[in-house]
Amino acid sequence: MAKKRVYQKGFYDIKSLIKKYPTSAYYMVYGERRGGKTYSAKKLLIDSVNNGHIFIYMRRLHVHITKTKAKEFFKDLQDYAKEVLGSEIFYEPTLGFYIIDSEGERQIIGYAVAVQDAFINKGVPTVNLEYILFDEFMDYTYMKDELTLFQHAIGNYDDENNRNNIKIIMLGNTIRNVYTPYFELFKINPKDIKQGKTYYIECEEGATCAIEYMATRIHNGSKIKKNRLVGFANESSKMMLYGEWEYIKCNVSSIENISWKNMRHLIPIYVTASELVYELSLYTDSLLPILFVRIVNTQYGKVNSNIRYNLSLDDTVVLYSEKRKSFIPRINKINKLVDEKTRDVYDTAISCLDAGRVIFSDISTGSNFIQIIREINKGGI
Repeated sequence: MAKKRVYQKGFYDIKSLIKKYPTSAYYMVYGERRGGKTYSAKKLLIDSVNNGHIFIYMRRLHVHITKTKAKEFFKDLQDYAKEVLGSEIFYEPTLGFYIIDSEGERQIIGYAVAVQDAFINKGVPTVNLEYILFDEFMDYTYMKDELTLFQHAIGNYDDENNRNNIKIIMLGNTIRNVYTPYFELFKINPKDIKQGKTYYIECEEGATCAIEYMATRIHNGSKIKKNRLVGFANESSKMMLYGEWEYIKCNVSSIENISWKNMRHLIPIYVTASELVYELSLYTDSLLPILFVRIVNTQYGKVNSNIRYNLSLDDTVVLYSEKRKSFIPRINKINKLVDEKTRDVYDTAISCLDAGRVIFSDISTGSNFIQIIREINKGGI
């Protein structure tokens, strides 16, 4: 769904966000591809090395930090590295990132690590560590224990020498909306984050995060972007060119002339995630059933007595039945704890989803719901 875009001249520079919130531990920036996020962060790393620090380059999976990929990481900034550091930047898996000093010796300046290897990377020497660059933190799917692994990965560098000095930069593209575990970690609702604005979050236990949904870069003086390789009339192109959320294509109209005006049967399960509540209902007066999904607003979490379960990835929504005077039990998976009748109707709903027999209230709802159900069906995070 296209929204009013906010524009900026030239490429993005992360230094402005750090200058605005100098005491923050985390800096989360997301938006269009090739808008300057990673480039400016890499320049920051080079400047940091010049000031006597080392860095950590982090990705989610170790397949993203192979020798070949890591060796290419600073390829577009080698001239800048030679100007500032007096050497190009090299990489070897057994050493890390290094430069050649004036005496011809290798000088280690950084390491490449994966969140996936959090328990393997314990004990890595990180004296004078200043920046951890976590690139591409948003993805289409996530590991089952993603947040646990991430916190341990960061915790590997949490000691008295580093704790108050490290800054973690998290960069991503707007490839999916609402559900990413990293939004959940900081209790971020992306619907509250406006393009071109900055925000600051203080978590209850002390973690702090500065956030920016970067403005769309004006290219060659024009707000209208054309691209002969990725310039298509679809959501992926809007993400790459303008930083709009890349929604999944969803049916929001009708199936076999059946639409929202037809009578449906409520499924006694609300699906919740990232402070949103999804209502599921079935149309069954046809040869094959049709699933309907929409977001509903519950007043202080109060729901009618027909809702029996809260199927959720997180604890951002608590549901309560006034008639039964009890909380709706929260589960992160449908199993034998759920009564057989409800399991059967939920299985029918998922079958409708798999078969494409589903109508959503809007594209945003559909895209988010599909992503959430994918995570739930693999067991949660």
